[in-house]
Amino acid sequence: MTNSRPPTADGHIAEWLAQAHPVPSRAHSEWASHGVALLPLGARFDAIRVPARRVHAAVGTGEDAMVTESLTAWLGGPVVRDVRTGSGLYYVLVAVHASWKGAEERLGRGVYLAVPRVGEQVSPVTYWSVRPQRRGRLCDPAHLAALLSTAGPPEALAAVDEIKVEDGARTGPVRSADELYRIHTTHLYTCPLCRTEGDCVEGTRMRRAVRAARCDVGQGGAPDGAPLAPGVQVEG
Repeated sequence: MTNSRPPTADGHIAEWLAQAHPVPSRAHSEWASHGVALLPLGARFDAIRVPARRVHAAVGTGEDAMVTESLTAWLGGPVVRDVRTGSGLYYVLVAVHASWKGAEERLGRGVYLAVPRVGEQVSPVTYWSVRPQRRGRLCDPAHLAALLSTAGPPEALAAVDEIKVEDGARTGPVRSADELYRIHTTHLYTCPLCRTEGDCVEGTRMRRAVRAARCDVGQGGAPDGAPLAPGVQVEG
């Protein structure tokens, strides 16, 4: 006697995602074994890779539950979170033919993305920030652009990110305190959270970076990027 129970909603979504793989059964096997599956982009969906600092500056917090709530409201589609390096990355899944003109890199054909299983979280470092709600539903790039516009210019955040402050000590390339102060001041004028409720996550980091630059305590290097497999780019 065969099992005639209909697939669950998660099952429908997982099957749709697996169809992005040339051998869908392999995706299911990877989810079962590792909790994530490497799926090729450019078939069913692409991904826009956004540094965590940009997302957190835009939503005004780095707390997972609040970020999920904000991204769900803004984007309405699935977002993968990866926290293996630095402050991490967000991968916003969008339609293959959707237009994107933002500064963040769009990933498509030739790239494999680590996609978490649909259902209970297994991997502690690669997981859904926003779970897919139904098969085929993806994020609107226009909504992502609108959200990121509230975070300030990417180059300003990148400048501050070069200085990391821990326990009062500074590591990273030296930037002038005046330059960092100008960046921080611009952020304070443009960030709604900083203007009404006190420093957001990025505002706090900027303030510390200015203080560290003024104290002029040491400097160090930045880690190199992770190596890529020959001929294949793997994300997440």
